[in-house]
This record gives sequence, structure tokens and C-alpha cells, in this order.
Amino acid sequence: MKKQMTFALFLLLALCQLPVNGKTIQQTDSKTLQMKAVNLITAQELEIVCPVKPLNAQQVYDQFEITVAGKPADYTYLSYFDFGPYADAPVINLRLKEPLATGTLRGKTGNARTPNENTQAVAGPVAAASVKVHLKDQSMAAQWKPFYDYTNIGSKSKLTATGTAACNTRAEHDTRQGVAYSNEHVIDYAAGGIHRMTGRAELITQNAVDHGLQIVLVGTDQSVYEAPEWRELFNPDDYQTRRVIAGTPEKPVIAATADDVMRQQSDGDMLRTQSDYFYLGEAFARLFWQVAVDGSEAGATLGCRRVPLSVYNDADDYRYDQHIAAAYADALKQNRYPGHRMMKSLEDYFVCGTMIFYEFIPESADGKWHDEAGPVNTREELKAYDPALYRPLCGIFGEWEYFSSENHEGFDNGLDGVRSAMPWFWHTQADNYAPDTKAYAPLAVEHVHIIADNQLEIKFNREVKDMSALCNEKNWKIQHSADQGATWTDVPHQITGSYLFRSITLQLPREAEFRFTKGSFGRTFRGFSSKDIAERSVAAGGWIDNDQAVSPTALEFGQYVGLEEAISDYGTAQNGLIRVQYLGNSPVADWNGNLLAANQPLTAEFKPWISQVYRSPLVGVYIYADANVPKDVLILSGMYYDLGFS
Repeated sequence: MKKQMTFALFLLLALCQLPVNGKTIQQTDSKTLQMKAVNLITAQELEIVCPVKPLNAQQVYDQFEITVAGKPADYTYLSYFDFGPYADAPVINLRLKEPLATGTLRGKTGNARTPNENTQAVAGPVAAASVKVHLKDQSMAAQWKPFYDYTNIGSKSKLTATGTAACNTRAEHDTRQGVAYSNEHVIDYAAGGIHRMTGRAELITQNAVDHGLQIVLVGTDQSVYEAPEWRELFNPDDYQTRRVIAGTPEKPVIAATADDVMRQQSDGDMLRTQSDYFYLGEAFARLFWQVAVDGSEAGATLGCRRVPLSVYNDADDYRYDQHIAAAYADALKQNRYPGHRMMKSLEDYFVCGTMIFYEFIPESADGKWHDEAGPVNTREELKAYDPALYRPLCGIFGEWEYFSSENHEGFDNGLDGVRSAMPWFWHTQADNYAPDTKAYAPLAVEHVHIIADNQLEIKFNREVKDMSALCNEKNWKIQHSADQGATWTDVPHQITGSYLFRSITLQLPREAEFRFTKGSFGRTFRGFSSKDIAERSVAAGGWIDNDQAVSPTALEFGQYVGLEEAISDYGTAQNGLIRVQYLGNSPVADWNGNLLAANQPLTAEFKPWISQVYRSPLVGVYIYADANVPKDVLILSGMYYDLGFS
């Protein structure tokens, strides 16, 4: 009776179909593996279409033999896919020990098409035809079905981002503009962003290039585990939600998703929600520290030691890793980031600092310090809160670079002169708390300054959420009074730019005769004097046109005029009273929804930026400078010009 029951149970299990990952897969013994097709998807990875799930890796090794050009080839079993797009044609994933010559993808280097691109169109099928998979009495040649479609190489950084044809996005997932982007656009944006991050530190970045760091992107409806480089990690528990595979110094390949790059939700069977946390940015920062920045003896590369020194350098000028280590030690001592994970290690300090520097991380909801977030989440806040970390990050990345692409199509650039084409895609992070964890005051104008004879700067006490509304010319009125405010006249204007989501510049039209100032200062000093023309005209054997007009504001060679001299000697002053009003034609709000108060006249103050001028004594070049630049710097600059031209 016992033998009969055992046999019946065995028969039941053998015939039973068990569900795996939503698909019914027959569990069988080692005699039932099948081969429906063989796909070569990269230079090393193969897919064998097999409707039967292997019991284990050994079963695959026992039954499949692979030859390349007729010779046995070693390979590694990676995983079995039967989810989503693989449900109707499940695949066994394998990796050849030796890569094949499959050619190059189509793509760009920066904005230009890469020379000799898309050689895989010819080389790929040839390489695939050389591969044969043998299963018992069955042999099948591989066919070329490339997983990746397009690649972009950073024009300066030389780091690559490669992606699939499925990296395109859907309009309904773009909650800001409702725009659908092509896969090329998304991949270009990822590559361009990495290029902007690292292109200012070519030698440090070259460490990463030489070490093989690269980024691969899967589509919005694909799992990061589909990246061929990481199929051995497949996990059925999180394949729909995992956003990034970070890579390691031993295998420096970061696998990320198009929806993470474009700050959107996923598509198809994937369950990745829209997030303001940039997972690719975090993974890149960590790997960049490990293979590019860390110059310690335990580092994977020379790191910052690779940067050569001149006779004018101190020994540690470019040892940014050491500067960061010193900042980390001080941050620990001061408990600067209480409870935050960036205090766990020097590497975490760099990674989280980079995330804040590039505004890849959301602010904590309550403005307090927590393990994952805190009140400091913008570059300006980091500069004020932890300058010892901010300075070496500027040395590595550049003070004015953000994660943005040369391809500006569809970006909300808001005319911003610094956050060009937006940091990360579309917008900055919400910013409602100051580094001291206190909430920022509601949005208000901090000052209105006359910064040039034709320009006004309006600066706000905190970031404005929507720069497009702020830069609406119909939202602003400028008025002038020549009689101490008894009467006011409207002044036509244009908006010429904005700065760090905190200020805008209003400018007089080019043809306007009216000026905000009178007298001469800064850049209003220019041109040639009658003495210049007499001594240096073409007729006198010089280079100035004979009919050159004399400038009434020309300086003598070697003459310096600062703002005080301009006021005392040249009659420089504000031209009457100037006031500005926000009219409220389109709402302007801060990140907390506080609206800017409308119809409140604000008086402008005379605070010129370029207020100093010096004319070099030998060749007469005009040198202009901001108000806070020492006079000696202008004189030294003039000397350099004179030496260069003479």
C-alpha cells in the first residue's frame, strides 16, 4: 500500500504544473529541457528560448554545449526569465567567457554622430552565425537580436550611456508638460548629465573611463535585471520595483531605468513610482568615488593623485579626496548631520554630499535630520552649511555645472543663467526649510537693485517654484519719477534672465533712450579719445580707423575709476526714483504654496555690479570688474594684457 501511495504522489507531482512568476511552468527532470531559438543579445550574452525552467545551473551545463566557430566555448549560467515579455517565450540566460566581435552601436559623441557608428548591423549577424548551441541531437545557430539600441559618449568626460529602444517615454507619464520623449532623447540626456557632472575634471574622470565605468539604461517597461550585464542577479521578489543596480569597482556597470532619468513612473508590468530621489545619481556618485576620486593607497585607481602639479601648486592642491576626508572629520566632530547616513563613512559623506550638490535628493518632510534626508538639499544650502565639503566638490565637479544635457528640447529652463536646462530633468527639489531646520518665511522680494544703467535685479528671500511665471514680462511694472514721487511714468522693459530661482533681471529695450542712472561708471567708460586716434590711426601708422568717432567716456591709458570716483568726478547717480511692482497677472509662489504679494510698489536702490574700470597703460585695454574686486586685481589683469599684446 505504501509503495502504491508513493508512486501515486510521484505521478501527481510529475504531471502537476506549478505557477512561477505568474506563468505556468512545468517542473520536470533533467531529460526535458528544450531549445526553440538562440539569440545573441550582446557580445557575450545569449538567450536560449526554452519553455521549461531548469532545475538548477548544473542541469544547463549538463545538457547544453556551445561552440564558437566550431570550437567548444566556456559559458556561465545566469538566470531564467519567464516574466512579462518573456512569458510566452521564456529564456535561459547565459554568458560566454570570451566576448565576440559584434561591432559598435549607433549613437553620438556629445551632439555629433559617432564616427563608424552602427557597425554591429554587419558584424553582429556574422558573430551570431558563428555561435551554435547543442542540446542532445539538436543544434541551433544563434541569431543577432541586440538588446541595446543606442549609445552616447560624453564629449569631454568620455563616459558612455547606452540604452534600449524601450527607453522612450509616454506623454501621459510626463505630469509637467505631457510630452513623449524618444529613447535617443532619454539616453542623450543621461549621457549629457553625466558629462556635465564630470567634464570639468577630465583627469579625475579619466580614472573612471580607464576603469571601465559605464551606464546602461533599460526602458520604462523593463526590469533592471534585464540588463544583460546583471542577469545573474535576477530576483523574482523585486524585479518590478528595483530602480538601479549600482555596479562595483570589479564590475563598474550601473544599470538604471529611463523613468528614473526622466523623473517619471514606470510602464507596463513594472511598479516603479515617480520619485524625486535620483537613484542613478546616487549609484554614479558612489562608483565615481571608488574608481575616480579616492586617491588613498586602498583605492581602485590613482584617484586625485593623477592630477599633475605645477611649480605654483602646493602638494595637496588637487587632493580633493583628502580635503573631503578633513571635512568629514570635522563634520563628525561637530555632529553636523545628526542621524543622517552620510556620517556612516567617508564614502557615504561624499555620496550624500554629491547628491545634495546636484540636488538629487528630496528635503525631509518636517525639515529635521533623518537617516535618508534633512533640511539641506540644495547647492546654495550646502555652500552655507558645510563649506569645507562644498569647496572640494566644486573642485571636482565645477561650481556652476548641473545634471543637464546639451539637448534642451522640452526643458523648463526658466531663463535661468546657472541652472541651464534644469538640474536633473524639469525642476529642482522642493525647498521649504533652512539648514537650521527652521521653515523659510513666505515668499517676498528681498531687494530691488539698479545693477547697471539699463538693468534692475529683483531678488527674493527664497526659491521660487515656477520660474516661467516669474519671467512673465506682463507680471512686472517699472516706473520712473523725476520729481521725488509726485508723478510716475511707466518704463518699458524686457526680462533677460534669472539666477538660481532666486532673482530675475529686468532690462530696458535696446532702443530706449531712458537710463536708470546718469553719469558714467563701470562699462559706460569705453572707446577712444582724440589722443588715441591722433597717435594710433591708420593715417599715423596705427590700427584705429581714420574715421573713428571720439568717445566722450574714453579713459586715459593707465587710468582707474572706481565707484566713489565715478560719483565724485563723473556725476554718477541714480536717475530720479525707480520703483517696481509685481502685478499678479500669473501667480508666483514658493515651494510651500505662498503667493508673492501683488501691487506693492518697491523702491530700487543704486547698487551697480560692474562698477570699476581700469585701462591698461601700454595697449589701452579696458578691464571691468564687480564692486568687490580689489583694485590691484584690475591692475594685474591689465599688466597681463599688456604683456600678451606687446
